[in-house]
Amino acid sequence: MLGLFNLKLLVRKAIAQEHLSKYSLEEFEEDLAYAKAHPGQPRNDYNNYAPVTDAVSEIAAWPCYAATS
Repeated sequence: MLGLFNLKLLVRKAIAQEHLSKYSLEEFEEDLAYAKAHPGQPRNDYNNYAPVTDAVSEIAAWPCYAATS
């Protein structure tokens, strides 16, 4: 429903540009396969994710946006 398959090229590009340094294309494909096999159900490790409450602080910690001195 979200068109996750269509995101594969974008995910590949983001990984190549090191925006997703802790995420591999293989992991994306596993997540995609799980989503296809279990529509509407979160992954078992879904509880490891928490909502972002401070977007500015969250993004500031990302390597591609980290301030350099």
